[in-house]
Amino acid sequence: MKYDYDGRELWFAARPKLRDENDPVTDVLKSYGYHMIREGNVKFDLIRYIDSPVGEARMKLIKLTLTYPNGDEPEVIEHWKQRGIEKKVHWNDGVRGNWASYIPLNRKSSGKLPLIIQTNLELFEMENQGFVDLAADGPDDLAVFCTETLDGDSIDSLIDTAIDSYDVDPERIYLTGMSYGGIMSSWLAISHAKRIAGVSSLNICYSYNIPGDPFLMYPDKYGKLRDKETPRLIEEVSEIGMPVVITGGLNENFMNPIFPISMRYYETGGAVMHNLRGVDMWCRINHLPMYDYSVDVRKAYESDDPVERAIGLPVQNGRIVEELGVNSYFGDVLGSDGRAYIRYIATENNCHDVFPCNPADIWDFLKAFRRDTETGKLLTD
Repeated sequence: MKYDYDGRELWFAARPKLRDENDPVTDVLKSYGYHMIREGNVKFDLIRYIDSPVGEARMKLIKLTLTYPNGDEPEVIEHWKQRGIEKKVHWNDGVRGNWASYIPLNRKSSGKLPLIIQTNLELFEMENQGFVDLAADGPDDLAVFCTETLDGDSIDSLIDTAIDSYDVDPERIYLTGMSYGGIMSSWLAISHAKRIAGVSSLNICYSYNIPGDPFLMYPDKYGKLRDKETPRLIEEVSEIGMPVVITGGLNENFMNPIFPISMRYYETGGAVMHNLRGVDMWCRINHLPMYDYSVDVRKAYESDDPVERAIGLPVQNGRIVEELGVNSYFGDVLGSDGRAYIRYIATENNCHDVFPCNPADIWDFLKAFRRDTETGKLLTD
């Protein structure tokens, strides 16, 4: 029996402007890995996903972006106003480029606002990743910025604007991004570590020896930084630390992700081993024990612990949390103080997309960290 809900038909509604005329499958379904399923590369059950509480929750997040193309239509602005969020879109805004601000209209408490900055290549699509919904419906006051910028000066300017004009707490600024946005949020976090209290990377592939490698899309601008600047940055950031959450679906439809590790490692015969260097980086930055991948990946793959098997590496505080009818596998890497500085979250029957519960789970981890703006020291609550 089909799981019916408002907007379900949008999963299957073709969007002619973006549709490949030679393929009847809509771009929406393609984005959820349908084309990869057709090619036999993953086991993700799309119809099961759609006809479930997960599909309903995801449609609530993406319905606006499927219905309105630009994100600044009056209906979109009014939608967020009715939910207690003032949305403003800032087009071609000087050094900051295109970005959008989401500020709570009715504060739940006194004090300055923590800020989550989302990075990606498509401004409006960031709105459907769930962090703005968390600002509207979650228990904490929270400001959200979405930005297309990949430039360090732009991020600095955006942070200055947040502090000066939006009552943002300079100690509680966090970066997040999905897919290539996760690559860039990681890069921008380590290159602005004294201003960022934590970062999350959703459904990400790390390449070479840096968190993402912006060289892939901007070789002229970032190619030299990859080999020259990144080792220096890692060394500098290791003096102050940078907590990170890495999430992914157990049916990730990209063939070369870093996470989850065991599944992809064994399906490709070890061909993704170079991507594990991204984990090396976070371990070095947070003074955590380094993995021996030739031992630890196999150990997790053959483990009796379902959490370690799902995540693909030995972890602490392993637990299975049922959310929206599916299991998410949580695992931490603890520092000498007993606090988690790396958290992994892997979710069943999810592909290259944000699981609807990810934002709340990520915020629950990140909000415990603050950054001393004078010393750059990482503080914990």
